[in-house]
Amino acid sequence: MNEKTVSRLNKAMERDTGELLLVLEDQRKPLDRLLSSNREFRRKFTSRLEVPIFINDELVTFGQTYAQENGYRIDEMGMLALYSRIDALQREDHAVTIAEVKEVMDEAMAHSQKASAKKLMKRVFGKNTDDADRILLTEKDFNI
Repeated sequence: MNEKTVSRLNKAMERDTGELLLVLEDQRKPLDRLLSSNREFRRKFTSRLEVPIFINDELVTFGQTYAQENGYRIDEMGMLALYSRIDALQREDHAVTIAEVKEVMDEAMAHSQKASAKKLMKRVFGKNTDDADRILLTEKDFNI
């Protein structure tokens, strides 16, 4: 946003704006520079909302925590599959959210509960749980 635009917006916001909602979207540093160089303009904003963008490692860590809170644990190959699912969701114009990771985890947990002869045998012999009795999520649970 250039100085002329800031000046025009600042002037327009001096009138009765009622319940005007104005959203300035940018990365943190450029927006901070804009607002710090235009103090009069900055005073017109009463709130600031910062939406965090998570990297894949943070999203996978959240997925692990979410699984543990729900009585599950992700095995090593499951972790790689979770990384792959998150990576497939990430795009240049779309950052993966916590809600999307929850959705992936919920799908994997639901898939792990589907009955099959192989899963029944694992349950009987206790190979589908860890030492803390949490159900293991495997690569197949994420490759839905």
